[in-house]
Amino acid sequence: MSIIFYILYSESRNNPKTTIYKGYPAPADTGHRFQVTDEWGFNIIKLKKCQHHDRHTDKLYTRYQMKIKINPRAMFHRKVYPYLYIASLDDIKAAIKRLKEFLNVTHLTPFVTFERFKVTRLDLCVNIDLGANSLSEEYMRILRKGNNLYHMIRMKEYNPSQKRWVPTKHSFTITSAPTAFIEFSCYNKYKQLENEDKKYTTEEISAAKGIIRIELRMSHLKILQEKQKLNISTEEDILLNANILSEDNIPRYIKSCFGAGYFTTAIKAKQKILDSSCHMKTKQSMIDMVERASSKGQTLEKIKCDIGKKKFSSLMKLFNQLGISPLTIRAKANIERMENPLYYIHYANANYPK
Repeated sequence: MSIIFYILYSESRNNPKTTIYKGYPAPADTGHRFQVTDEWGFNIIKLKKCQHHDRHTDKLYTRYQMKIKINPRAMFHRKVYPYLYIASLDDIKAAIKRLKEFLNVTHLTPFVTFERFKVTRLDLCVNIDLGANSLSEEYMRILRKGNNLYHMIRMKEYNPSQKRWVPTKHSFTITSAPTAFIEFSCYNKYKQLENEDKKYTTEEISAAKGIIRIELRMSHLKILQEKQKLNISTEEDILLNANILSEDNIPRYIKSCFGAGYFTTAIKAKQKILDSSCHMKTKQSMIDMVERASSKGQTLEKIKCDIGKKKFSSLMKLFNQLGISPLTIRAKANIERMENPLYYIHYANANYPK
């Protein structure tokens, strides 16, 4: 342990900061946080001493963990908006190669090998560019009215003026808390960077105007499931198949949360329903859903809870068949149509610099 600490200390550009982790049921877990030199480019390396109490034997066991947080874009594209764009497959391959080099060059391999690392979190991301910040703000207003799925809950933030917890203002994020098995999030990238302006350059913040980030965050348990589905065994394989994981999972979450159709005004949505071949009773149920979803404070999640999952699911299928979403654009936005996120992923993708 002391040898590993010395190696990381010598590679660190600052003195490591010691942090006490209050583990349960262990008394405490002690960790050191390192920021290695720029030549490697890893965000964070943590060396952690973990103590675990065995309730059966009443013994205290000690083990050590090394945790490395990697952002391939930050590693290889420091001058080209590293936090705005998405890492390519080539970036991921280069990041794996650099991590292996780091272990070899620093002589950590006798103690820590690449094969012993586990991917404990994987963020699958896609950017869509709506062209203007006013459009992305209206788009986020619509997406924030989405449906929760798979028994997930909406992430909230504390509002000091209202003195209560409310859904996040510039994002739609659902999580399988308290296990944090998975998180699905859509958020205004410009607002996110603007709120942390000390971390990002003025140029990068400005370039984020009009961009919506869609992100699927997988924990270790979800990653294990995906490895079984893809019939792959190594951690390197899961990283090299990140694009397949995105294509398999993100569209499913989008359809479940917002439907598969485009967004239009409430008037046009109701007219399209009236012009359909559905029975009049069904049409009225769909129109009621549009009117409710258009009301302030209403979401598809609330509507689902009120009318029941079965009826909600059948109505959403009909909306998908008509090619529209029950979520609508405000009349004062002066926009008649905005496409589904799935459309923009294909035709307004902003994953890489132009």
